[in-house]
Amino acid sequence: MDTTEEAIARLRQTLADFRTAVNTGNGTSVFEITAEDFELMAPGQPAVNGEAARRFLSSLVTEFNAELKPFSNEQLIVCGDYAIQRYTYDLTLTPKSGGAPMAQQGDGLHIFRLDTAGRWRLTKDVFTSVAAAPAAT
Repeated sequence: MDTTEEAIARLRQTLADFRTAVNTGNGTSVFEITAEDFELMAPGQPAVNGEAARRFLSSLVTEFNAELKPFSNEQLIVCGDYAIQRYTYDLTLTPKSGGAPMAQQGDGLHIFRLDTAGRWRLTKDVFTSVAAAPAAT
């Protein structure tokens, strides 16, 4: 079993892989980072879980050019096979089909679980959205 420091280092790598997948539009990698029972709780929307949530998140990054800046105000807690990330995010989405960029900022919680291969999988993504300045064009 990993030490807490090793577990956090592997979690940070998963988070970096997630951000890279979002920013490069790699829906397959986003899908692979999420757990089979992944649940997405977005502001003003009903919760979506399982395959539907995984497909929604994957399709989002393939339909938009995304710029997800590094998470800030971050706290990481590892407890056995689970980890919690408290974060603040800054995201700009530009439709690949054309249109104005949309800026979104907020706070959230990610819950991760180790899978049988020892990889951190995102199981819950719960986040807020606060008014952001218009995205630069």
